[in-house]
Amino acid sequence: MQCRRYIYLFVAIALCIGCTKSTKIGILFDTDNGERWVNDKERLTKQILQHNARPYYFDSDGTHKSQLEQLKYLIEEGISLLIIVAADLNKASEIVQLANKHEIMVIAYDRLIKNCMPDFYISFDNIEVGKMQAGYLTKVSPDGNYALIGGATSDNNSYLLRIGQLNVLQSDKHNDHIKIVYDQLVDEWSAQEGYEHMIACLQKNTNIDAVLAANDELADGAIQALKESGLAKPVYISGQDATLQGCRNILQGYQTMTVYKPIEIIVDSTISVAFDLLEGNFNKDRYNTIYNGKSLIPSLLIDPVLVHKDNIDSTVLKKGYIDPTELYKGL
Repeated sequence: MQCRRYIYLFVAIALCIGCTKSTKIGILFDTDNGERWVNDKERLTKQILQHNARPYYFDSDGTHKSQLEQLKYLIEEGISLLIIVAADLNKASEIVQLANKHEIMVIAYDRLIKNCMPDFYISFDNIEVGKMQAGYLTKVSPDGNYALIGGATSDNNSYLLRIGQLNVLQSDKHNDHIKIVYDQLVDEWSAQEGYEHMIACLQKNTNIDAVLAANDELADGAIQALKESGLAKPVYISGQDATLQGCRNILQGYQTMTVYKPIEIIVDSTISVAFDLLEGNFNKDRYNTIYNGKSLIPSLLIDPVLVHKDNIDSTVLKKGYIDPTELYKGL
């Protein structure tokens, strides 16, 4: 732990060069692996510095224990506010409670934390994301066998996605035409998990018409498994996050759609709320609330954007989210 603390301190000092004020903000991410979280981290730390505050960023490599130890270190450093992507939707209540005890304000970032009292929760409308995924796949494949490869069990968003998906799949319009032949959540949001679950699905049923993969990494793993089995096309596959690889898969015909979640909106809104809280200007009446098992939490859910082959140019490229040179390289 002592060695790790020195590493944390080095990162924090590196991020804090040029700061002139004493306000310190902790940022705890579940992971910084993957394109999505790198973008969030860079934009958050940059904006905190622009407000002349000090960002202290750490990722936990997916473990609650690490996040708890990181918070203890940040308490010693005197942070006033914590932005957290929880590694575990239930266990993270311990982190929020410890922050509350030390009068540190907490923003639950993109993942709801159960049975505690954060000051704010911000995310995207994940039920709508699930509806978009299932809605688009049922449009292009209104009949047949569907495999559902859901998100991580430690992430509340996975269950919200599934609600949205099932609202479509089990509706009167589709219930008699679609058969769910595989339905599993995963341990981690990773291509490896997508690959392994797709293999497990194909061992039981090779007649697959569509795969509801919860995000682009899971989709990419599923695509690899389907390629190896000679089934990559024309299986229809969903995704989420509009990653570079996900969008390339769409252009190549391996993936059917993804969902763009505007990182600039969630980061900018988070920073706005954070400094309203720090400066005593936060007005909870401006926001809706979401019940987390203990309390009604002031919340903001941001609208997601459907992305498919025909609108990539007018969505993720127009927004500058993806470099067109990188997207079309070699295609």
